[in-house]
Amino acid sequence: MDYNNLFAFPLHLSSISNDNFQIITNSVNQYIKDNPQNFKKAWNCSTISTFSIPKDQNINCETLNSEIINQTNLYYNKWDFDNLNLSLDTIWINISPPNSYQERHHHLSYNKKMLFSGVLYIDTLPNSGKLILHNPLNTQLNFMPPTKKFGNTVEITPQNGLLVSFPSWLDHEVYSNTSSQNRISVSWNIKVN
Repeated sequence: MDYNNLFAFPLHLSSISNDNFQIITNSVNQYIKDNPQNFKKAWNCSTISTFSIPKDQNINCETLNSEIINQTNLYYNKWDFDNLNLSLDTIWINISPPNSYQERHHHLSYNKKMLFSGVLYIDTLPNSGKLILHNPLNTQLNFMPPTKKFGNTVEITPQNGLLVSFPSWLDHEVYSNTSSQNRISVSWNIKVN
């Protein structure tokens, strides 16, 4: 056991190929255009989303689904699990207008065995709101002076085509969109069957 990395867990960041990203972007934009009625306020912020729309009525793009599954498999391999059967449980589009944010939350569900969650950035600017991942040990770290190696948060700057996977239990939030345009992303949950 490597005691120098005690309680460490992996994240997964990847960039989608330009060809696949263009197909996914076109599909997301077409869904937004064709289904404005599906976008509703789902949280205590001004972000609108298809979060409450059933999966079979939500975004359905073969290239997007394939990327999510492929990247989930790469992330799954970092954990060294024993043969779990995983599936895409929920997927939704987020539209975050200027000045919107996403409060701190996680994606655990007590009636489903959520394992991983993720986000793919479709249309962003560097100042459209960083993804903030909270160290699960942050309560204890608050009793220590800050260090360069162990912080209370990890900040990820959104970039078009960037895909991020993380454990569903990990608290995260999105800082305010200080750009002049909407930030568009796709999020999802992976469950254990």
